[in-house]
Amino acid sequence: MSKSRLQAKWRNFFCMLDEDGDEQITVEDFGLKAQRIIDSYGLEELLRVRCTQILLRWWHICQDLLGDPKPKKVSKQQFVEILSKLYCTDKDKLEQTMRELSMYLFDLMDADGDGSITSDELDKMNKCLGMKNSSLNAAIFDAWDEDQDGEISRQEYSTGMIAYLTSNDPQNDYGFVFQYEQNVIHNKRR
Repeated sequence: MSKSRLQAKWRNFFCMLDEDGDEQITVEDFGLKAQRIIDSYGLEELLRVRCTQILLRWWHICQDLLGDPKPKKVSKQQFVEILSKLYCTDKDKLEQTMRELSMYLFDLMDADGDGSITSDELDKMNKCLGMKNSSLNAAIFDAWDEDQDGEISRQEYSTGMIAYLTSNDPQNDYGFVFQYEQNVIHNKRR
């Protein structure tokens, strides 16, 4: 199977990070994303700082993947190329990077700090990331809540994100999420 499915997922992921829609991600995009999350969650000052720090860490990971000198902007093509290169040369590093990103995102969603996220927490964050379909978010929650206890643990979330962002197997990568993202991206371009 070709990498084209993975590359399409990574382009979708890029679009979620590109807050202003200019086909480049910058530190400003991460600041805008942080503000959207802060506004959505009504975060207190300490959590606002944490949210901003977490999203800035994402930016630094993107920069680190591209190497020195650190770019001020990352294009969609650069983003996909570096992930493609990692996929071909160092899948372990790709998975480690995605795991780290997923843990930062999990920490943002876990607003009450109890070490798990509820369906409402996942839905709220996914809407901040542009996935506005509550039915889809509920399906993601059900798929990732492996033990069906009504909460997604850090491990369950990480496993789901890694499977989605690094699997090229349509039977094992939450294809329903991919199809939804494709439709959203396509409709956004109209």
